[in-house]
Amino acid sequence: MLPREFVEYAAEFTLGFLATVRDGIPSIELVEFEAKPEYILIRDMRKDGVACLVFANERYSENSKMAQVTGELVMEGGECRLIPQRAYWTYPFSLSSYPREIVRRWRRR
Repeated sequence: MLPREFVEYAAEFTLGFLATVRDGIPSIELVEFEAKPEYILIRDMRKDGVACLVFANERYSENSKMAQVTGELVMEGGECRLIPQRAYWTYPFSLSSYPREIVRRWRRR
């Protein structure tokens, strides 16, 4: 179950990055979601397994406000739900602390 403050914080976001691993291959998808105390509804998704959802602005930017929820993706009643196991705040970072090549690759996307 997510704390009330976390659900209220999640309401500021409509998009998030959903990270999953299937057959040893990681993938990250931009998804729409809606947070509820018991679970997070992931729209237009049909997956199950372990996942991590990162709340993010439409255009991710340095020092943007973020949080993460890890848990289990389950299909229930035709909906894909992320059942939270852990929720935590993500601290801002500075691009200047990352190796230059990683920053160049990230900016080219």
